[in-house]
Amino acid sequence: MLRQKTILKVLLASLGIAAVAGAGAVLLGGDEVALHVMGTAFFTAVAAGLLLPLARWMDRETTRRAALLGVTIVVIDYLLSLINVWELAGSRRDDEVWLTAMVLGLTGLAGMCFAFMLTRRTLRLAGAVGLACTAIDALLWLLAVWLDHIIKGSHQWWELAMIFTLYALPAVVCLVGQGQDRRHWRWLGVAASVIGFAVAAYHLFAEHSEVGEDVAAVAFSLAFVIAHANVVLRARIRPSQRWLGYLAVAATTATAAVLDVLIIADDLHSDELLARMAGAAGIVAGCATLAVVVLARLNRGVDVEPGTFEAIDITVICPRCRKKQTLPLGDARCINCDLRIHTRVEEPRCPQCGYLLYKLTSDACPECGAAIKHH
Repeated sequence: MLRQKTILKVLLASLGIAAVAGAGAVLLGGDEVALHVMGTAFFTAVAAGLLLPLARWMDRETTRRAALLGVTIVVIDYLLSLINVWELAGSRRDDEVWLTAMVLGLTGLAGMCFAFMLTRRTLRLAGAVGLACTAIDALLWLLAVWLDHIIKGSHQWWELAMIFTLYALPAVVCLVGQGQDRRHWRWLGVAASVIGFAVAAYHLFAEHSEVGEDVAAVAFSLAFVIAHANVVLRARIRPSQRWLGYLAVAATTATAAVLDVLIIADDLHSDELLARMAGAAGIVAGCATLAVVVLARLNRGVDVEPGTFEAIDITVICPRCRKKQTLPLGDARCINCDLRIHTRVEEPRCPQCGYLLYKLTSDACPECGAAIKHH
C-alpha cells in the first residue's frame, strides 16, 4: 500500500532537485547532465503528485480497481518520460515515445472511469464493455503512432482509431442500466454503433463509395440518440419534471434527423431552413438536458450536513454500575468500576456502492438503486 507521507516526501525532494538542477544548468550555461537531472526531477514530482490522490483511492473498496489502473499508467508514463529525458530511444523516436505516453495517459483515464463503474450494479456491464473498448482503442492508437513511418498508408490507422473511439462511446452509454430495467431498445443503439463502425472501417480501407459514409453517419446519429435517451430517462427527477426529459430526447432526435437528411442530401450548407431547424433543435436539446442534470442533483440533496464529522469519543452508561461517562472510541474502561468497554461508530453506507445514507428516508440507494434495510 502506498504511503501518502512517503509520496509527499518524494514530491518535495523532486521539486528541490529540479530547482537545484535548473539553477545549476542556467549558471553553467545549460550543462546537458544538469538538464537531464532537472527533467528527471520534474517528471518525478509530477508522478508523485498524481500518485497522491490515487493512494487515497486505493484505501476504498469502490475505487481500488480504478486506482490500481491509474498507478500502473502513471508508472509507465513516468518511465517513458525518463526514456525521452535521457534520450535512451534516440532522437528519431522522441515523438513516438511522447505520443505513446499521451495515448496511455488518455486511455488510462478513460479506463479508470470504466473500472470505477464496475463497482456499481447498474453500470457493471457498461464498465466491462468500456474497459474492453478502451484496451482496443489504446492498441489502435499505438499502432497508428508506431506504424506512421513504417507502413505506407498507415495514416488510415489514425482515422480508424478515431472512428473506433467515436462509435464505442455511445455503445457503452447505451449499456448503462442493463439488467436493472426493461429498456431493450438500448440494443438497437449498440447494434447501430457496431454496424456504423464496420461500415466506416470498410469504407476507410476499401474506399468503396460515398454510400458507406451516409450509412455510417445515420448509424452514429441513431446510436447517439438512443444513448442520450437511455441516460436522460434514467435521471432521478420528480414525476412532475419528467416532461423535461422527454423534451430533451425529442429535441435530440429532431436534431439528429434533420442532420441526417442534410448529410444524405449532401446539402449541409445550402439548405438554410433545415440548417436553422437543426440548430434550434440542438439548442433546445442541450438546454433541456442540462436542466435535467441540475434537477436530478437538486432532488438528490446533499450527502452530509455542513461541517466535518469526526467521532473521537462517546457518552455511554456503564451496564454494570450505571455510571454515565464520556469515553474515547475503541478500547476503554469504566471510570467507576473498571469494566472494559469497546465502542465503535460507523456511518450508514450502501452495502453495494458505499454511498453515504445519512438521513435517508427511502428504501433504495439514491446512487445505485440497491434495496436498503433500515434497522
